[in-house]
Amino acid sequence: MNPETDVNNSSIGNTMVSRNYNNTENMGCSWSRINNLKVNGKDPDLIFVMMGGNDWVNSSISLGTYVNGDTLPGDSSTPEDLDFKPAFALMLSRIKKTY
Repeated sequence: MNPETDVNNSSIGNTMVSRNYNNTENMGCSWSRINNLKVNGKDPDLIFVMMGGNDWVNSSISLGTYVNGDTLPGDSSTPEDLDFKPAFALMLSRIKKTY
């Protein structure tokens, strides 16, 4: 087995939620970020999630309480209004449902 990195979907300055940047498309829990993990129609074998540094530096984003991402209202929710932990749970739920 020769593991390779197919996608590096990191982006400088992005956060799990997007209160100060007004850029909901690049939030960690956004569908656009999640859908970009697929390469040439192939699902990833392994996904590393490294999020939170910019959220930690941005004092306007509180940690909140971790919840089951499957219980969040999915597409009808406004993830930019979530705190970090619920947004992280939403991202994990969306990754799990997609891949």
